Amino acid sequence: MEIRMYECGFGDCFRLREANQVDLYVDFGIHSSSWSGNDKTNRFDNIIADMNEKKDFLLTHYHDDHFNGAIYMATTTPHRFNNVYISDVWNMPGSVYVTSLTLLRGIFTRSVILGENTIIDFLETICTRRSRIHFISRGVKFHNDQYIALWPEKKNMWLERHKVCLKNYRLS
Repeated sequence: MEIRMYECGFGDCFRLREANQVDLYVDFGIHSSSWSGNDKTNRFDNIIADMNEKKDFLLTHYHDDHFNGAIYMATTTPHRFNNVYISDVWNMPGSVYVTSLTLLRGIFTRSVILGENTIIDFLETICTRRSRIHFISRGVKFHNDQYIALWPEKKNMWLERHKVCLKNYRLS
């Protein structure tokens, strides 16, 4: 296996490559205050120039310095990811449904994750029409069973802090 870490500032980008396999990119971004515009786009362009046609993306968490390069790639080039793996931060039964409701809420309220982009805009932008979005949790095998997710922690701190909000949220 070849592991490449690209120099891109705070938001790291790693490429995992095995012979005759689909590449896996782990995060792809730069902290917005880290680099000037041209320097940032040059760094993104260098990563994109190194990409194969078939590639997957693993987003470890939802900070813009971990995904803004993926948005840049999708809005300036024909490159897209085949599979997108997103951490199941809730780590509870039905979390995919909670995420779906959050995405739907984003469509109606335009909740913002970066500038004018919603989570749904982000996913639509970086994926091919044949892409699949996978929610992965601790212990789940992904990317053709090559890797095992080691996060989020079993006792999810996000869930602990937001139990009141989730308890009060009801479908009508």
